[in-house]
Parts: sequence; C-alpha cells; structure tokens
Amino acid sequence: TLSLGNFGDNRVVLEGLIGNQQPDSLQLAALVTMGKLGDASVPSILIDLWPKLSPRVRTGAADLVFSRGPWVLEFLGAVAEGKVAATDVEPARLKTLEKSTDPAVQKAASELLAKLKVGRRSDVLAQYRSALELKGDAKAGKVVFTKVCVNCHKVEGQGHEIGPNLASFKSRGAEAILLNVIDPNSEVNPQFVNYACELSDGRTLTGIIAAETATSVTFKRAENATDTILRSEIAELRSTGMSIMPEGLEKDITPQAMADLIAYLLSAL
Repeated sequence: TLSLGNFGDNRVVLEGLIGNQQPDSLQLAALVTMGKLGDASVPSILIDLWPKLSPRVRTGAADLVFSRGPWVLEFLGAVAEGKVAATDVEPARLKTLEKSTDPAVQKAASELLAKLKVGRRSDVLAQYRSALELKGDAKAGKVVFTKVCVNCHKVEGQGHEIGPNLASFKSRGAEAILLNVIDPNSEVNPQFVNYACELSDGRTLTGIIAAETATSVTFKRAENATDTILRSEIAELRSTGMSIMPEGLEKDITPQAMADLIAYLLSAL
C-alpha cells in the first residue's frame, strides 16, 4: 500500500524500514517500494545508508540504483568521491555499464574500472611478482598454508571455511592467487566484507555476516568463531568496506614461500 502513496509522505517510514533491527526481507520489500515510487532522492538515501546495509540488502540496493541511468551516475559519483568504497561495486556490473548507450555512464564506469585495476598495494604486489617465476614446492607450500591460511580457509580437510572457497582460484591461475594474498581488498565478494557491529550494551563485534533471520544476525570470524545477536541488541551495524582477510600477510611469506603456497594450492584444489 505504501507504493500507492506519495514518496514524500512515506519517505520517513520507508527509510526507517531499511535498518538492521528490521528483518532483511522487510528491508528488501522497502527497497522494492522505493523503486516503484521512483523518486529522484532514492539514490542519495541509499548512498547515506550504504555502509550500514548487510550484504543481502546491499545487493538489493545495488540492483535498484543501477536500474536507472541518472541513479547510476549519482551512485558512481559517490564512489568517485569516496562516499562508497570502490571495492563495493562488482567489476562485472561495471563492465556491463561500459556498454551502456549513455556516454556519461560509459565514461564513469570505465574510470572506476581503471581505478580498481591500479590497486591500493600495487607496490607490494610488484615486489612479489617474482614468485610467479620461481619454482614452487607443493610440500613446502602446505606448511605455509598451515601457518598462514588455515584460520579462514579449508583445503584437504585442514582449516576453516570462513573465506571464499579456494577451488575457484585454480581455474584463475597463479596470478589471481598472488593478487588475493597480497591485496585482499582489490576484489571483495560482498559475502566476505567485514562488518563492525556496536551493541546497545557497549560491546563491539566484527566479522562477516554468515546468516540473517527475522530476529537475529550471525557473525563469523577467524577460526570459525561465531556470534548470534538479536536485532534488538544492535545499536549500529556498519560495513568496514574491507575484506575479512587482513592485509600484510607478506610479512610472514617470502617470495619463495609464496611460490610454494601457490604450487600447493594449484595442486591440492
């Protein structure tokens, strides 16, 4: 019934329904209603709310803002200004926008894709590219995996399935593995974005959102530790815009050890 009314009259209600104390299904329904009303202020509302949206709701919000040319431009402008993290925009979506019939959308998408390709840790990545030329020892690489990766990844029965399934990297090759170890924030799947949750009792929890129900949110972090929090306990939930996988792992991995790790993963997956 809200979609039959005037957006100005219902704006406060709809914004209030997009909050982490509400079931995600209700938040998604509010997004659909905002889309039907089609008010020009919708993208600015979603840009302001963006850091607080859970992965599932964020996907719905992205579908909405990318559904109309002017909204796309406003959203990509917010990314360019740093209001929304560039890594929060899926490269596949940007590649689609590069083929838009709107020259302004094409230009904005191309510029953002170029920015993403540069990478924030390109200097460190350059130092470790030598690992791609070294001969790796899979047996030694298994030791590196056990030391550095088992807290969040599982291979051959070892470790915990917190981060992405590494099997997908076998087809992508050694360079993709190197990139994701050195610069984990260069391409972050929304499912593995780290969130910070402030609770009404003053505590703060962090982790990826592993599950959501109408009344609760479950967070997961390294070593398979989990916390399930009632929505009524949440004071604020905000995306960090960063992968749950930390930067700086190269401190514990030499280029040769990196070559060994890559050899192990390519042989074991």
